[in-house]
Parts: sequence; structure tokens; C-alpha cells
Amino acid sequence: MSDPARSTSPASGSVSLTRATLFSVSMVLTVLTWATDAVAQDWGLTMRPGPAGMQPSSGMRPAGMRPAGMRPAGMRPAGMQPAGMQPDGGEAEAGSAETRPGPAGQASGTTPDAERTATLIARYRAILANDPRETFAFQRLVDLYRERDGSVDRFQEELLAEVAADERAYPARMLLGHLYKAQQRRAEALAMYRAAAALRPNDPAPHGAEGRLAAAAGDVAGARTALGRALALSREDQAQRELHEELAQLALAADDFEDAAAHYRELSRGADAGIYQRTAFARALLAAGHHQRAIDEYERVVTSLRGDNRVLAPVLRELGQAQLAAGEVAEAIATFQRALRVSGREAGVRAEIYDGLVEAYRRGDRLAELITELEQGGGGGFEALELVARLHDELGHEEEALTAYRRALASNPRHIDTRVRLAQLLARSGRLTEVIAEYRQLIRSAPREPRFVVELAQLLMQTGQRDEALQLAARSSRQFGSDPAVHEALAELYTRWGEVELAQREVEQLVRIDPSDPAHLIALGEQQLDQGDEAGAVRTWQRILQAEPDRARAYATLAGVFADHAMDARAEEAYREAVRLAPTDVDNARGLATVLERPIEGQSAQQQVARDTEAIEVWQRVIGLDGVERAARREARRRVVAIYARRRLLAGQLGVWSAAFAADPPDLEAGRYLSEAHLQRRPRDLPAARATLARLIELAPGDVESLIALERVHVVEGDRAAAIDVLRRLVEADARRAPHYLQQMAEHAHALYRDEDAVAFAAEAVLRSPDDAEGHRRLGELYRSRQDTANAIASYQRAIELNDRLFTTYFQLAELHLAAGDTRAADALLRRVVRSSPDDELVSQAARMSMQINLGEGTLEVLEQELLPMALAHVQRPVFRKLVVDLYDQMTSPWIQLATSSGASRESADANLRRLGARAIKPLLEALADDDPRQQRIAVEILGHLGNPNAAGPLLALAENAERDGDLRMRALTGAGAVAPDSLAARFLVLATGSESRLRATAAWSLARMGG
Repeated sequence: MSDPARSTSPASGSVSLTRATLFSVSMVLTVLTWATDAVAQDWGLTMRPGPAGMQPSSGMRPAGMRPAGMRPAGMRPAGMQPAGMQPDGGEAEAGSAETRPGPAGQASGTTPDAERTATLIARYRAILANDPRETFAFQRLVDLYRERDGSVDRFQEELLAEVAADERAYPARMLLGHLYKAQQRRAEALAMYRAAAALRPNDPAPHGAEGRLAAAAGDVAGARTALGRALALSREDQAQRELHEELAQLALAADDFEDAAAHYRELSRGADAGIYQRTAFARALLAAGHHQRAIDEYERVVTSLRGDNRVLAPVLRELGQAQLAAGEVAEAIATFQRALRVSGREAGVRAEIYDGLVEAYRRGDRLAELITELEQGGGGGFEALELVARLHDELGHEEEALTAYRRALASNPRHIDTRVRLAQLLARSGRLTEVIAEYRQLIRSAPREPRFVVELAQLLMQTGQRDEALQLAARSSRQFGSDPAVHEALAELYTRWGEVELAQREVEQLVRIDPSDPAHLIALGEQQLDQGDEAGAVRTWQRILQAEPDRARAYATLAGVFADHAMDARAEEAYREAVRLAPTDVDNARGLATVLERPIEGQSAQQQVARDTEAIEVWQRVIGLDGVERAARREARRRVVAIYARRRLLAGQLGVWSAAFAADPPDLEAGRYLSEAHLQRRPRDLPAARATLARLIELAPGDVESLIALERVHVVEGDRAAAIDVLRRLVEADARRAPHYLQQMAEHAHALYRDEDAVAFAAEAVLRSPDDAEGHRRLGELYRSRQDTANAIASYQRAIELNDRLFTTYFQLAELHLAAGDTRAADALLRRVVRSSPDDELVSQAARMSMQINLGEGTLEVLEQELLPMALAHVQRPVFRKLVVDLYDQMTSPWIQLATSSGASRESADANLRRLGARAIKPLLEALADDDPRQQRIAVEILGHLGNPNAAGPLLALAENAERDGDLRMRALTGAGAVAPDSLAARFLVLATGSESRLRATAAWSLARMGG
């Protein structure tokens, strides 16, 4: 029998070994317990009966909610959305799982939940009666009212009643002010704060609240005045510190540097004030872009620290960074050198000072000078030796870098990063034998790091040393017999090599090491099943029941594994036991119902009817549980209707539901089934569904589920205006999600070309949820569609302030700045994406846009100063190096043209190329060894023009490789000949006398250039 309603797990199919072995997951759970154990035991879940005509006689116990974070492995019924999404496209309800809607005007929720909430509300009201500031207690109280009532209207009414009844009600006025502030009703909030201040003129709290209200509105002067009054009245040290910090920031915003300095001086006083507090003003000035003032402040602090070298070095480092930001490269170099002199040899800050020093020399194209100074200085310790090696590596001095790396490792042989850099350099040079030796040393230095074992084994395999690779893996397995990370890596490696038995042996070892982790058992069973041992796989998976101490969860996990592998009879048996052990677990019930819907091989039609009937019962019990999210209830109804439709019984059941819904009193749940049935009929009966839902809402005006369904019906019918009307009602009925509904209203209005309404709805959504970054982004899009650039920029800017990971919004905002002619602001946004985004595609897109901006501005070298250090520091992300190479392509193209001409600009262009050759050699040589043909082409085109002889060897090696593209070899040989030292003459001679005619002339020209 075909089952169109049959569902499959989103994770169906074999669970890969890689995924199964990703088992090292750490979780930190913080539990805040508010009630006694006796009360907690009373907080249960209740059931409601299903609709008339749908009470199967089975004695199955109900299924309900699983505690958070305990979803079993295995399948999810078809159509169920991942957490955070609704089947109708909306977002999941926030907070705890919702109860079924009750009669209009009544709060939903079970009686124990209501008692608990009332207790907590009373507790927080008592706390706030003594301290009505806008603290955690206030926010928690607001959340409790929202959870109970769906809005804060009742809380507001209570406070208004208290104010009306008692003209001295100070806490109520403060709390009302906070509420009005959250609702963007600033005038009313200000009135409440001032009334509270009049009641308690010596209390700083109302003045502080007024100041923060003004600051949020952009009224810097008003905020400074009010917070100043709060500071004058405050007597607590911590409160004074917080007010000084706020006032200092506001003073900086107003460019009142003297007042800002005064507040920072206050913050730097006291016995607990250290050097961090004393330099806070300088850091704030630097962050605000006041570079020279920051330098002056740092120098003032440095003067005050003379004789105290313990703290002088870190301050000098920060001063050097400020000087670099101001473009004072020479001064920064002098400052960093002074910092090194005053810091102790073992000081941890030395590495950071060296980093700053390198950046300063790099900006001045003076890295070669720095190498000389470091080598002549001598005795700089490991940091200096390692830095010299890195600088030689960056400049392409291959032999010098190898020598320097080995000197550094002789000083500190267990420094992993340095040995990794040495191995990388050897690999780029093609010295695989030496690379293997360095990896062996890495394994000795870091025996607990399995990636080095894996990389060495892969390298041995690639060089044809398969037996040695297998021996190394086996030896590592024995050596680290109790280390799961090693066995996990080896299992993946053996699988990649096709060594199935060895991979299975490693997984078995994982099971022995940690028998309580079901992931290892699942992976081992997968291995056995792949080898055709189904019985062995089943036995292995059944061990999950012993590994997992929670019996219900163990059976649910086992059932999910069976279901994922189409072992439906076993899955059904395990799910039944899981439901028996945890009858209020929704996921278990959903899993059982889904398995029951699947046909079992060899079953009779009568047996399938019985299974479908039981599936209906289980889905119905999911619906009947209080505490189940709306998404789960809607999906359960859809599945029930789908079963009736599949069995061709839907027409008859429609009559049953219709009669129950028309009864007195009407069965509302039957009405919900009826509307769903109208939507699933073929063809759909949208008018009948709309009429049923309208009747449901008439009977229960607060029925959020029915309102959501009606809005969807209107959208399908194309009546967006009616959908907006329904969403208006949802805003009132479900205040917690009002911003979401308002955003939907804005989308519908925009589709109807009602742009003013769309903006109004989106703006109201933002007012109701001012910290919703996505809401601000959507509002910005609407402003942008109306060509309202100023408001669009403000909305987008606010969005990224609230969520600095909205990287696509950076692009939208940058485009607006470009359209307004503000290229500097646009470039700054794009560079933030380059620095911060983990997505290489976004990084590449942002960097290329930045290149275009800087190309037009003639500032590509400024962009290089930012990209090059990132490329050198993030070797594991080649996107940065590729971008730098593309940047060099744009930078050098005009220089190369001028340098090969006979014009007056030839010398200047040649100088630019040679200066670039001193710092660009490392990324270009890496590009030469890249598999990307475009990167290779750019490197070949550029390297021969930079005048750096360190490029000759790699270019010549490419030319000598007969397997490479002929044209690329010719270009590489030409480039090598332009910069080759005399020591390479013998290799050119081989090509000049060789059989390849296209290379002979170029090789001969190179020999002639060398005087050979």
C-alpha cells in the first residue's frame, strides 16, 4: 500500500562514521531552581479529550513533553520543522512550550503553572518595592507577566491603579517609567521618572533613569545633566563608578575632552585601581578615533610610570599601537623598541610587542632592516629567533628561514607552531623527506595531538610508503589506547584508505573506552551493517539500552536508529517501550505514530487499518497534551487528516467533524480538524476552510491557532488585505509575538504597494521590540525600497549594532553609503566583514568590493596594510592569501606597464615594484604552489618584475616541470630569468641545451643576462 503521508527521518540513511565519531561535545547547564521539591512535583501536564467521533478504544497512555534538550536520535515525523521554525513559515513561539488556548479573556496554562507564576510575580514585586531600578528583577518580572498574560497590559494596569490610589507610590512610578521606556513612550516615561524624583529628591535612581532615557533618545546634553544629578546624590562606590563611566562616554560623544578626562581620573583612583584603569581614557580616545589625543594621554601615563618597568612595557605597547593608528610609523618603531628594552626576557608581553614592531616595519617596507637589527642584537631569546625566522619566511629567504627556524627550535624544541611553520616551508620547497622528519618530531613534541599522526600517515601514503603509514597508525593506536581522539582520527583515516576492518577495530576501541556514549555504538553498528552483518549491528545497537542510564531516552534513541535503517518493526517495539516509560514525552509519541503509519512488509490490509487507527490515537493524544507547541499540534492534525485521506475515509469523517462542530456546545477541536480537512482535500476547499476558521474565531476570539491558519488561507487566496486584518487581531491575542505579526503585516502591505502602511507596521514592530536586529534590518529594507536613504542607513546601522554578525546587512549599508558618496564609510563596513566573517565567500565578496573602492581612491596600498597581516596570520584560511594576490594583481598592473615603457615614470614604477617585492614574496610563492590556475598565473606574471631573486628558484622549478602547461612554463622561465642569481646558471644551461625548442631561447637569454 502506498502511503503518501509516510515520513522519513531528516537524518535517514547511514550515519557516516565521521558524524558518528564527532562525540566530544561539552555542555554547560545552569539551572535556577525557584520552588521546593514538593511544589515541583505538582507541576505536571494535563490532558484534554479529543473531538467527538475520534476516540479510539485503545488503552495507550498519552505522550507528552520531553524535557528540554532530550530529543532522541532518529527520525522526526514528516513535515515537522526544526526548532525555531513554524510549518507556516513563521518563527517558533518564544519561551516555554505553550498551552492550548483557553476561552477568550482567560490566561492559558495549567493550574500549577499559574500558581508558580503568581508566586514568582509576588516575589519580584517585593524585591522591586525596595529597589525599583531597571535591573534583572524588573526584566524577569516583565517576562513573567508576558508568559502568564501574553502582554504587560495587566502589569501596567496594576501599576496605574497603585499610582491613582497612592500619591506617594514611588516604586510604582519608577516601574511605570521603565515600562513606558520599553514601549518607546518617552514623554510618559520622563513624566513618571520626574514624579518619582519629586517624591524622593535625594534618591539618585530616578535621575539615573531619566539620564539613560535621554541617552537612548540621542539627547546627550539632557543625559549628562540628569546623570550628573544622579552622581551628586549617589553614595555607593559601585554606583558612582558606573555613573562616571556613563558620563565619560557621553562627554566623549560631545567632544568635551576635559570633562571626560575628569571622569576617567575619578575611575583611576582608589586602592583597587590598576594600570588598566589609568589607561582607560587613552583607550577610549583611540577607539573614538582621536589618535593624537590618545597618544598624548598615553605619554602622560608613561611619564607618571617612570621607574616602574613592571607595568611600563604594556603601556608602551599600547602607545605604539596608537602611533601606528595615527600613521606615525617612525615614532611607533621607537616606542616598541623602548618597550622591548624595559620588558623582562620572560615577560609575556614581548610577543605582542614584537608583533607591533613587525607591523610598523612592514608599513615602512623595512622588514629587511628589522631582520638585520634582530640578528645583530643577539641574545633576544626564543621570541627574537622565531621572529627572525618568520620574517625571512615572509620575505622569501628560503635558506635563511630554514636556518633561523632550526636555531629557534634548538632554543625551544617543543614549540609546536614553529615546527609546523618549518614543515610548511619544507613542503613548499618540495623537500618531502625533511617534511616527514619534522612531522616525526612534531609527534614526539605533541604526543596527544592526533592530527600530526594523521597528517604524517597521509604524507607517507602519498609518497608510496603505505606499509609504513599503516605501521605508524597501528603504533599510534597501541600507544594511545585510552585516548578517544586518537582512535576517532584513525577510524576516519582507515575508512579513507579503504581499510574497513581496521576502521571497525578503532570504533570497537572507542566503545570500550567510553561504553556510555551511544554515538560509538551507533557508529560500530553502521560498520557491521555495511559489511552485511545485520544481526551483529542489531546486537550492537541494543547495547544502547545498557549505555544510557535514562531508560526512556535509551529506548527512544534505539528506536530512532532502527527507524533510520527501515527496521520498522523493531523501531515500533522500542518506541512503545519509550512511550510506556515516559508517557508525557511528545517526541516519543510522534516517533511511534510515524512508525505506525509505515506499512510493514507482509501485513494484511486489516492489520494496516489497525495500525492507522492507533496512529490516529497517538497523534490525537499529542494534540490533547497541555504544554505542546502550536506547531506540533497543527502537524498532528495534518497527519490525522492525511491518514483519513489515504484510507479514502475523509469524506465520511468530514461529516463527523461537521456534526460535532455544529453541536451545542460546539466542539472546537473538531472545528480545527474540519478546517484542516478542507485544506487537504483535492481540490482544496478554501472558502469552506475560511468559513470554518471564521466560526472558530467567533466562538473563541483568542484562538491563536485558528487566527494563524486563517491568515494563511487569506494569503493562499491572494487576499493580503484580509490577512493584514487577521494579523491585527493576532497582535492583540498573542502579544508576545506581536513584532513577528507586525513584520508579516509589513510584508503584506509592501506586496500591496501600500508602502506607508508597510513602514508604519515595521516601525511599530521595532518599537515593540527595540533590541530586535532583524526587525531593524527589515525596516531598513522598506526605507530603502522607498528611496529613503537616511532612514534606511539609520535602521541598518542599528541592526548591526544589535547583531554584528548580520554580515549581509553590512553590504546593504555599504551600498547605501556608496550611493551617497561616502566611500570611506562604505569601505570601513566592508573591512569589518573581511575581519570578522567566518564565511569565506562573504570575506571574498567584501574584499573585492573594498578593492574597487580603494582602486578608485588610489589607496590600494592602504588596503594591503590590512589584508597582508591577515594572510600571514591565518594560513589555515587561504582566502586571505588569495585576496592579497588578487590585490597585488591590481596594484602591479599599471606599474609593470610603466616599468616596461620608456616614459619618465619608468624609474618610479620600477621602485614601486622592487619595494613590493620585499614584502609580497611569501603570498606570491604560496600562490605559485596553489592548485588554482588563476593564482598561479598571477604569481608567474608578477614575480619576475619584483626584482627579488628568491623567486627565481620556485619559478624555475615550475618551468622545469614538463607536466605543467606549456605557456605557463614559458612565462615562469621568463620571470625566473629576470631575477635569477648566477648560482642557478647550471639549471638554465640544461634547459638551453634541452630538447624543448620553445624553452631554449628563453633559457639562453637568461644565461646571457647572467653573463654566462
